[in-house]
Amino acid sequence: MPRSNEALAGPTTSRLKSRSGGLRRSARRIAGISATLIAALAVGVAPAYASTSGGIALYLSGPLVHGAELSPAGTTETFDSLGGSPTSGGIDCPTALAIGTLSVAPASTDCQYRAAGMYGGATATTSTPAFGGPGSNYFGTSPSPSAALTFAFPSPVKYVGFWWSGGNLGNVVTFYNGATEIASFDTVDLTNLLGASPPSSWPSGNGSVTSTGGTAYPKGHFFGNPRGFAEYPPTAVAVSIDGFSEHTGYINVYLNLFLTGDQQATSVKFSGNGFEFDNLTTSTSTQTPASSLVFVRGLIGRTVQFLSGASDATGSMVAQSSTAAANLSANSFARAGHVFNGWNTAQDGTGTPYAAGASYDFVADRTLYAQWVAAPGGGGGSSSGGAAASAELPAEPQIALDFRGRAGQPSEGAVVDVSGLSVPAGSVATVSLFAPEVKLFEEVSTGGAFERAVALPAGLAPGSYTVVYQVLLPSGEVLALNVVVDIGDGGVITSVSENIVGSGPAGVPGAKTELSYTGVRSSSLPWWAIITIFGGLMLIVYSRRAVKMAEAFDARLDENGYRTPWEILSTPIRVPGIDYSPGPLDVAGSSQSLGEAVRGLDVALSLILASQIARLRTHA
Repeated sequence: MPRSNEALAGPTTSRLKSRSGGLRRSARRIAGISATLIAALAVGVAPAYASTSGGIALYLSGPLVHGAELSPAGTTETFDSLGGSPTSGGIDCPTALAIGTLSVAPASTDCQYRAAGMYGGATATTSTPAFGGPGSNYFGTSPSPSAALTFAFPSPVKYVGFWWSGGNLGNVVTFYNGATEIASFDTVDLTNLLGASPPSSWPSGNGSVTSTGGTAYPKGHFFGNPRGFAEYPPTAVAVSIDGFSEHTGYINVYLNLFLTGDQQATSVKFSGNGFEFDNLTTSTSTQTPASSLVFVRGLIGRTVQFLSGASDATGSMVAQSSTAAANLSANSFARAGHVFNGWNTAQDGTGTPYAAGASYDFVADRTLYAQWVAAPGGGGGSSSGGAAASAELPAEPQIALDFRGRAGQPSEGAVVDVSGLSVPAGSVATVSLFAPEVKLFEEVSTGGAFERAVALPAGLAPGSYTVVYQVLLPSGEVLALNVVVDIGDGGVITSVSENIVGSGPAGVPGAKTELSYTGVRSSSLPWWAIITIFGGLMLIVYSRRAVKMAEAFDARLDENGYRTPWEILSTPIRVPGIDYSPGPLDVAGSSQSLGEAVRGLDVALSLILASQIARLRTHA
């Protein structure tokens, strides 16, 4: 493949390369500033993008990466198989490419199709960092502020990526859905993140950028064509390529655009003076950013970036953008031996918490860190223990208590581990010691899961103590567990009651309906329920006594031959003036004695009491 040192493209071009290095840089930046001013005058204000659910997020790959990291793989145009030979001048623009069709503005403008040089020509097409090598052909706009190349895709895409080498001020990338502009970004987005020039103290004099997976990349590693480096990660500034060193002052980076929700692009436009790019990749499938990528910004609305919050967590999440309030995206990170416990604006959990799936107003950009609690039985939070991936929170609240102290150990400082899963926000968790009662810990839950370690105090006298862990739910229900600890002379533990974490399967805290083995679950009973239960029991007892007495004395006469009160009471009641001649109902026994009435009351009360008990069980 013929190689060129990117010699003069034409009599009016400002792209002359010289060993002094000043002419091309000045020309590129002056042309870029002109393009920026022209665009500002032409547009006036930023376009108002259509309000659509979903977002568009810009990410950059790590240093020395030339290709996309996608699953499934996308379609890539390498510009290595175009008709004709790459030249340092203009060529007739091709119309059919691997990723779609190309149109050019102005129509008379030639395309820049070039052999590898210091300002372009990727060494590789994969996401693995690559350095040195001969490079390859690359593509770009002509040296004119009004130059533009538009690629129309055969089908709407959800991802666009390309290697941007030696970006000029005034280079702009614009995305369209049909005729509607949906988003754009320019060189300033990169210089705001990485700096306008390489750090004076290379490579980290102006700091570093961090990937969503926690990898820090020195900003200096993004300056210079990867062909000028001799190793990865670089240990020295990039060297000259083909005798030219100007490339060391320009950003070279692979950029990734992810479109989520209803967002899709049907075309992309590269505009501005001398816009060089390579390995243009598209995908019609929704893609998730790899953990090696660095988030730059959301291109529409406001954006929430999600980070794993732990170096041993796996997975990645695309940033979420919206122009209106929306529920946060579902977590897709996982961490061995841990349970996901919502989000926080601070990695250590000291910032503002957000529950999983909580509503966010999207009035400001935000970075949220996944919060984790050790899964019960998961090796105390070690990533090597427990399940291979994070568990989902159970539907019902669960709590667990584990007393770490053992017989023969000092009671002072003995640890009580308490935890909860799916605990509603506003619940109050306490750990107390009886007797006398000493509150060791109290906390209002923010919702989700939590785990705390509480230590026994010093100076406990010999005796038997009950450690009680309870969680008061907002509904008034109480989940409770306890363990009995006997302490002997010198504050030494002499015995501990059976120490079980919850009452479910090994290592799993018991559900609130399964805590009878190690604790109790109580409800705040309404007053009517208490009156019904105790009043009903008393009436049943006395009504049964009345029935027995009525049956024993029914129809009995006293010693003078008069009817006893019990006989009177047991006689059917009749009202004067009413004909009480026997009828079918009387024969069936519709006229009841008092004893029979009391017996009926007994049965009725029993039924009422049974129904109330069933209702209370349902309530609990």
